[in-house]
Amino acid sequence: AHLSFLPLNIGHDKPVSSVSWSLSRKWWLSASEDRSVRIWTNGSSEPAIIMGDNMFSKPIRGAQFYYLDKFLLLASGPVLHLYLYDVDTTRDDIKTYKQRSVFKL
Repeated sequence: AHLSFLPLNIGHDKPVSSVSWSLSRKWWLSASEDRSVRIWTNGSSEPAIIMGDNMFSKPIRGAQFYYLDKFLLLASGPVLHLYLYDVDTTRDDIKTYKQRSVFKL
């Protein structure tokens, strides 16, 4: 399989602390000391999901897909967060600014 690599600091303001591939290899995630997590579709230059905006009180030290890609497991400070998520890759050029993918604690 051909992999196209992007600089991992795209979209992050501080160093990347964790990178993880989904079991299906359709998605990968990057977590950063800027307290954000991004889920990317393979080959895309824009994240499908951005989790940030002060959601986490401490930098993300570890992040991974969990239980057959159904959940995201994140470590922020002394707290573990478990999120259910859905990546929506459909494109609407008029509403490109709106994130269609969702996540839920």
